[in-house]
Amino acid sequence: MAADNNYDGYLDKLADRHAKRLSEALQELEDRIAAALDAAPVKAGALFDLEWAVKARPELSKIMGQTYLKEATSVLKDYSAVSVKALDMLNEYGSFTQTSPDVIKQLQSLTFKGFEDIATSHLDTISSEIYQSTLTGRTKTDMVKAVRQSVNGVYISSDNDAIEKLVNIAKNGSPDLAALAVDELHSVYASDRVGNNMRRYATQMAQDSLMQFDAAINTSMGRDAGIDTWKYYGDLINDSRQFCRDHVGKVYTTAEIDEIWQGSWAGKSSSDGLIARGGYNCRHHFRPYIPDVEGDISNTEPAKPPVPKPKPKPKKLKVTEDLSTSAASKKVIDKTLSVGASDKRYPSIPSGPSAGASLRFNHKQRKGVTDQEYAAKIEGKVTMPKTADYSMKMLEESITRVNNMADTYNVPKLRAVIAVPKARKRTNASMGDGILSVNHDYLEKNGRRAYLSVDELTDRVALLKEESFIIGDEYVAATTAAARAKASKKLGEARFKLVQAEQDLIESTAFSSRLAPEKWTLGDNPTQQPWSLSSQLPAPKDKFNATITHEFGHQVHQQYGVNGRLAFTARYLTPPIEKWLKGLSNRKAASEYARSNEHEFFAEAFAAYHNNRKDLVDERLLELFDAFSVKDYDKVNSIIGLEKP
Repeated sequence: MAADNNYDGYLDKLADRHAKRLSEALQELEDRIAAALDAAPVKAGALFDLEWAVKARPELSKIMGQTYLKEATSVLKDYSAVSVKALDMLNEYGSFTQTSPDVIKQLQSLTFKGFEDIATSHLDTISSEIYQSTLTGRTKTDMVKAVRQSVNGVYISSDNDAIEKLVNIAKNGSPDLAALAVDELHSVYASDRVGNNMRRYATQMAQDSLMQFDAAINTSMGRDAGIDTWKYYGDLINDSRQFCRDHVGKVYTTAEIDEIWQGSWAGKSSSDGLIARGGYNCRHHFRPYIPDVEGDISNTEPAKPPVPKPKPKPKKLKVTEDLSTSAASKKVIDKTLSVGASDKRYPSIPSGPSAGASLRFNHKQRKGVTDQEYAAKIEGKVTMPKTADYSMKMLEESITRVNNMADTYNVPKLRAVIAVPKARKRTNASMGDGILSVNHDYLEKNGRRAYLSVDELTDRVALLKEESFIIGDEYVAATTAAARAKASKKLGEARFKLVQAEQDLIESTAFSSRLAPEKWTLGDNPTQQPWSLSSQLPAPKDKFNATITHEFGHQVHQQYGVNGRLAFTARYLTPPIEKWLKGLSNRKAASEYARSNEHEFFAEAFAAYHNNRKDLVDERLLELFDAFSVKDYDKVNSIIGLEKP
């Protein structure tokens, strides 16, 4: 019968709901305590009033009761329904009677005492932190942060958007995503390395108290029915303890359980085996078992989880909107590139053996061919390996967007796009001679994150995780050094793909579209300046668009005022805007990358201007872009000092 499996699923979902409710109560507790501590008196920015520090405890105790303990009381009310569900499940196997209401009430009372002990212990910790901070004259800000940490650890609220993004995923994401986000909070941001926080114990208490309550009433109903055999059941998951793997699905007498549970294993709690089960955070259960009704179960072979098999890759991707095919998007891009390829403003040698395009930049893809041969091969089209529909759609939108700017800035449209494998291109994109090079991995990555649905991204993570486990089994089973080396290489590659897939899900539009852009602007602390404009934009499509717009900014400073006639060759090698930029001092950079040189200074400001971040644009560039926007080229020329030839 599936009654026990259905009941197991019910308990797991209820435990998750309880943990979520307590997590929300702890967030309210953190916020209300922080608000109360704002009243702490200071002198010259430092805490000093020890009398206030001592008197703060009663108010904090009141807040604790109104938030965390109030929610704990509400959670415990669900336990009555658990006892009813447990009885319904057991009556599928035999005839049982309900546990006495007095026993249930007593179990609820004991469980509440556990929640109350956590509250008291952490109230002591918080009160001590307040007193010590006041005694040593710390700032109010430092004290409040320390108190927040003692409540929620890495889940502490933050005014840093990047950290808050990870905190939200850690709180609300799937278990795998949450673990990944917590790890990044620790390792990348070195944020809030507080292990013994209230949240840690409270959420574990929510899980263990429910499972132990269930174990107690199942044991009580079984013993009242005169049963002395018990089945250990529940799902096996990837991180199930080996102890549980060895015993799940088996039936034991009470005496056998007492003997087996004398052993020791990671996470074992000290109580009775029927109640403790696999230990802390265990989601396995004992239930009364009736051999005469259900039949005998042999315990000779250890229970083993089924070997996972890879899911077939989905034949049709689940995307967030209808997309044209990659070939259709390529045709649209090729059409606009062909216009650029025929633009006579691109310098060229008119006749002779070297007649044709003249390229200023040393494109790595040339492989020793002449400028003319290279241009003839790539002009008027997009050249790239096989690319997903969603990535080509995103590229189509970006190229169309920037080429529509060409008329406003009085420069030629792009004339070629080349996608370069990551192994041959370290940067995300580059621009020269109207030829855009794009890192193919960067294109595909942002395409996945922008267009694939959460279901599709989640399926990819699950598939790659299962493949990693299978390869891991191959590594363990390998009997020769050569086989182990081969399996080790495969395992490393599989895990790398898995990390990429998990990162795709974290960075996907599903999460990023809910986030506000970074708030750094000119005049703020330069040590906190983001690396690039694209890093300040949370949505993957916005990031990619900002990158391509940045590259078109290079097209503007490379091509404005340049003409294909030989008389203007000097302008081709030293374009007017670049000459003007070189003379600008005290440049106000839109990002850390913009400080690299005057060309990146211009391109980052250009991208900011066209992504609603004019607050990041140096006032001299702002004046220039505004003049371009109304096609006032006389003013543009006046600003950059360009004289008519």
